[in-house]
Amino acid sequence: MRMMNFLLLLLVFVTSHSTNAGKDDLLWPATNFSGYIFNDFNSGSGNSQRGLAVGGNLDIGGYSIGSGLPQDYSDFGLLVEGDANFRLGRLYKGKIRIEGDASGVSSSVITGFPVGVSIENIALENSISSSKEYYQEVSKQLAEAEVTGESKYQWGGLYLEGDCVSPVQVFNIDGVQFQFAHTFEFSCLPPEATIIINMLGDSTKFNSVQSKSMSSLAVHRERVLFNFPDSSKLNFAGIRIEGHVLAPNANITAPHGDLMGTVIANQWVGSMHLGGELFKGDLSTLVSFNERPFIESTPVTQVTWPDEYQYVVVATDPDQDPITYSLTQSPNGMMINPITGEISWVTTNITASSFGEFPIEVIATDDKKEFDSQFFVVRLDAPSNYAPEITSTPITESTIDTLYSYTVSAIDLDGDELSFRLDNAPQNMLIDAETGLITWHISNGDTGSHLVKVVVERSRYAAE
Repeated sequence: MRMMNFLLLLLVFVTSHSTNAGKDDLLWPATNFSGYIFNDFNSGSGNSQRGLAVGGNLDIGGYSIGSGLPQDYSDFGLLVEGDANFRLGRLYKGKIRIEGDASGVSSSVITGFPVGVSIENIALENSISSSKEYYQEVSKQLAEAEVTGESKYQWGGLYLEGDCVSPVQVFNIDGVQFQFAHTFEFSCLPPEATIIINMLGDSTKFNSVQSKSMSSLAVHRERVLFNFPDSSKLNFAGIRIEGHVLAPNANITAPHGDLMGTVIANQWVGSMHLGGELFKGDLSTLVSFNERPFIESTPVTQVTWPDEYQYVVVATDPDQDPITYSLTQSPNGMMINPITGEISWVTTNITASSFGEFPIEVIATDDKKEFDSQFFVVRLDAPSNYAPEITSTPITESTIDTLYSYTVSAIDLDGDELSFRLDNAPQNMLIDAETGLITWHISNGDTGSHLVKVVVERSRYAAE
């Protein structure tokens, strides 16, 4: 097959999506939280305006969660897959579920829970840590997206200009240039555009995101996504990140600053303020988890000459995408209906010397260009007995008072003896049963057209 089967399921946690959700589902459920961390989350103080989802252990003190959530919010404000140590702080809104040891949640924190909320010390319905692979694939596909904007590094600054019209603006930024630039400025971004900023470079060359103004992105922040596909280590400090961060492989240290949207990362250490902005961008044209169709029918692999070969290819697409069928390898004359998948092959034109095995490959392709192929071999067999075949061309004109003469020639591939007879003929026309010689003495009364039918036959078959 051409692309990896990447079967990844978008995880949905416990309850339905919040009614405050943005328009894009490809980053859910992570964007229901301010922080979505696959491993440990550690902070000596700080706050998340929305919830936290932690795939490892939680260790926080002097930390508030959910202060920016709406009053009627009923989903989870805190999910922890490992152990939780919540020494001081408050959960303002939402429920709390801890899969591991919950004894580290202090009594003062419990006292401050929303009315009616208590710790659910049971397993998460879906693993946060296991969803990392999904977000890694999203990050990878975004990094491979076609660039629409232009990035210029000049005069010690980074100046990025969109194309002014596209609904999705994609920029690729050299992380080293960003790290040393004193200016980070955007222009020509349509008001409702989704803005993807691919920050490229591994952590040995680029690991610092700090001390820059992102004010030109402030009005777009709900549709801005900073993507770090290569980073394993990042340091956020002294910066206000106007957007959301996707860094599925990165351990992030963030002692201070502001991140206005959601951060999706491997690990988090620090007190950077995590905002409550929901992601409202549209990634649907850049990221796809389309599954390929698969051919489930069993091919017909034998046909006897002169029968017509037929086989209906049946394929199923898990996404219900339309399927088109085609042949990439086949004998001459074989055809396939691109809509129904029916393969047909008239064998009468195949000579006996060509009988044998014919390799065939059929492709079932969906409208996203994903495909499945089926290779098989069809054997064309000779019949148990061939019908004889007349090979001569008849003489169709003669004159009065002459002897009409025509010898019928025929062959039989089995070498059987043949006999000839007239099935329809004018009066007095004769045929030699062994040689096939037709004779007829033509008189004045025989003028005009006459239908003649000659049959050559042996024990089982006849040819006319």
